[in-house]
Amino acid sequence: MTKHNVIFESPARCRLQFVAADSRIEVRYTLYDTSEVDLVPEVVGIYAWFFIPPLSKELIRRDLEKLEERIKLLRDQLFSTDNHKVGLHSEQRFTSKWEGSLELLSPTLDFTKVRQLGEAERHLFIDHFRLIFNMIAPVIYIGKADNLRTRLKQHHQALADVTADRPWSPNAGDEDVKGMAVRAKKAGAKDYEVDLRFTYFALPEYNDHSNKEHVNETVEGFLNRLIQPRLGRR
Repeated sequence: MTKHNVIFESPARCRLQFVAADSRIEVRYTLYDTSEVDLVPEVVGIYAWFFIPPLSKELIRRDLEKLEERIKLLRDQLFSTDNHKVGLHSEQRFTSKWEGSLELLSPTLDFTKVRQLGEAERHLFIDHFRLIFNMIAPVIYIGKADNLRTRLKQHHQALADVTADRPWSPNAGDEDVKGMAVRAKKAGAKDYEVDLRFTYFALPEYNDHSNKEHVNETVEGFLNRLIQPRLGRR
């Protein structure tokens, strides 16, 4: 049997602990606001971004339309057509060719049962949904960094630049960072400080002289190919 301990420290942060009774494995991480990049250590490691819907505000509790609006926005962010389109093209033969595209359609959400809930039941629905979603929210981007704080500051700057529709700042990072910001905006994260959270995983310390950056890059490659985050670059 697995024991689940969930501790909410603030609306922007949660600590998740999973303790397996047989093996005593504990998994623990924190979700940070985009404004908290200065808390990140300057070490080699992996970081991940998430879409997290702000459903705890009293306005959402009172207004059912606002609740539906936020969940639909989350759906559209996760299933953005711009990030899930595959083009098909044939080789040109005798001046004739064909082309087409495949798109990942977003799921249909039925809010009928939610509308039928009483006020207390609706509050319970919101709290239950938010708690579970914050635990299992899909990763939308995974990246590597030789310096986690510097890299996440670049992400913060790039997101600020793209949502303000202004030229890239000198410290907005490379094309990978800028590309993620563009895809996040296209997916609907216009208010990135509200919609996005991140976490990080520092590379474990070893006493040998292993190539930390190379190991970190290899880990990132495997993670991206196995998890396939929705705003991933490749």
